[in-house]
Amino acid sequence: MSIHLLQTPHLGFCVALIACISILACTSTPTSPNAKRTTITNSSIGPAQGFNADRPCFVSEHNGAYSQPWGAAGFSWPQMLFWQGNAELAAKYNDMIGAADGTESDGRAPLLGTVAWGFDLTAATGGGNGIEDRSTWDGYKQYAAWLEPRKQDYWALNDSGTIAYPSQGYVSFMMPMKHEDLDSGMDTNATFGDWAGKRLGLLANYIHCRGAYAADFFIGVAFGTDYHPRILQSFEQWTAQIGKPVVLPNTDIPGKVAYISQNSPSLWYDFKSLKHSTFFAAIGKVLLDSGKVPMVGGQISSDPALGRYWGNDLRLMAQTLPAKYWSFMVEVESAGDRDTPPEWTGAMSIGSNASLAPDISIGIMLDAQISDFWNANARAGHDKNWGLKYLKHVWLSSNWTHVANTDGSVRRAAQADMRSFWDAGTVDSLVWQTILAHIPRHPFGPALYYSYAIEKSFEAPPPPNTDTPNYYYLLVKLTRDLGVSQPITTRPLVMQGVNIGYWVSDTAVSNLTAANKPTAWIVYESSRLPSNERNALEAIAPVIDPEQNPAMLDSIGPVRVKGLGLNCLAFIDQNGSAVVMITNNSASSSKGTVLFNHVENGSFIANGLIGTADQKLAIQKNVGQFSISVPGRETFVYEMPGLKWVGH
Repeated sequence: MSIHLLQTPHLGFCVALIACISILACTSTPTSPNAKRTTITNSSIGPAQGFNADRPCFVSEHNGAYSQPWGAAGFSWPQMLFWQGNAELAAKYNDMIGAADGTESDGRAPLLGTVAWGFDLTAATGGGNGIEDRSTWDGYKQYAAWLEPRKQDYWALNDSGTIAYPSQGYVSFMMPMKHEDLDSGMDTNATFGDWAGKRLGLLANYIHCRGAYAADFFIGVAFGTDYHPRILQSFEQWTAQIGKPVVLPNTDIPGKVAYISQNSPSLWYDFKSLKHSTFFAAIGKVLLDSGKVPMVGGQISSDPALGRYWGNDLRLMAQTLPAKYWSFMVEVESAGDRDTPPEWTGAMSIGSNASLAPDISIGIMLDAQISDFWNANARAGHDKNWGLKYLKHVWLSSNWTHVANTDGSVRRAAQADMRSFWDAGTVDSLVWQTILAHIPRHPFGPALYYSYAIEKSFEAPPPPNTDTPNYYYLLVKLTRDLGVSQPITTRPLVMQGVNIGYWVSDTAVSNLTAANKPTAWIVYESSRLPSNERNALEAIAPVIDPEQNPAMLDSIGPVRVKGLGLNCLAFIDQNGSAVVMITNNSASSSKGTVLFNHVENGSFIANGLIGTADQKLAIQKNVGQFSISVPGRETFVYEMPGLKWVGH
């Protein structure tokens, strides 16, 4: 896929970084065209304080978000499940809790790193084919002894009815547990997720951790493996309980899967997300009962609709444990086995995911200067100069994308950053300082509306398009319409130059303050928008479908960029300045115009940041413009103090 949607998560943790960053913060007032540059004053931005939209942290930074302390937190999946009686844990217990307590005192949450890579059972039963023999290890031998005899009862099956991961012995978190296998005190309706989550919650509490951060085989990887007859029976029972009964035909597994796909796909995705989340919820509940503030979650897809397709619907997951205890990182970086995603993918991915579930703490995993990125950059035929320009764009656009909270306020979408995998590599210091110096407080133009209802409407058969399976493909279309897909299509680039920085979902519309209402709502597939949602949106601003009425995009204001390959993002920062970021997504230099309308009259200076030259801006009759010439792949940033959006 062109938008980097089908990616395999990797687990990312690292060591602590710097404690405090001193930055340049821009403050000013309107000025005449001949006045000096805006005054620059030194301002100290203190250390990170966990997930924070005003001061996004590197996850492993001092007072950052979380880390995986040494010891049992790094045990493999079999060792975590069967940790009691583990000789290594007993021998090094004091060292383990020391590492966890040190992470806690540093202001970060110590978390278990839950991950499996598909060979655990092979290792537990003697190894082979390059896999180490761990059959005598504590944890592994118990894993094999427990799992092998339960193959028929628990092992995940694919849609053809065969075992999905025989070398892993994969068991879906959705799987109902047999009563005789439950630990004492457990509900008789418990799933494997409940059972495993409780065990990991007890381990986390024992070694002073506060939750778990999950990746491979735990979030968004082992999809299409949940068709065991006992899970399908559980699905039928669940639909009856919620008053939407589904009775599956008396056929083989492929027949039952086909029936679900044709008749109740949305219910199936609801069921998957709720049941998958039981693992994390069980960890959280154990820790809450122990008096701790839990943090659970992990890496999620770049597209929320694809995440739901995989059984990771953030809205539904927050129903099993309150939203404030969840944390997720949106994965959009490249790796040794995949190319860098197109420009603006990070902005679109963090915007869509964060707006859909704004009460959940969320961050983003971005490329940084590390071998994984440089290898991908070289494999794509790009030189180092191109790579540095790409990183500049990715970090600025992803960290300046902003969303509406449920209370109607506006915040930076990304509340934490991970530099490539393991929070490793470097970021240009001036770029990072500029990100921190300008905090999105209000929108400056239209909003991209992410409709949960439209997303779910794409799940109903027959398939609504030939581009993707039955999930909403807003990000695919938007990438094409910005002209950043690879290869570029012949479609009209209707969104090129439109401000795509602001994302809103139905969670916030009714609470938006006047200053946070957009000039227009950009809604793809607007014919699928429910009438009540459309009415609520149109009471605020016009609804524009780029595929149906693209001409309306020219007049929505207050800023638009014209020029081949030029796209933009804009917002009002904490100082009241309008900040406009422009990226040339083409390889050659592009001349263009920055157009303003619906803004108050006056003379202003557009301060060029990060090496961009200043520009003079005169607004008369509420319109104005200035010309630009942007080198290939380059990103310009302008800060315009005092520029006011009429009516806001």
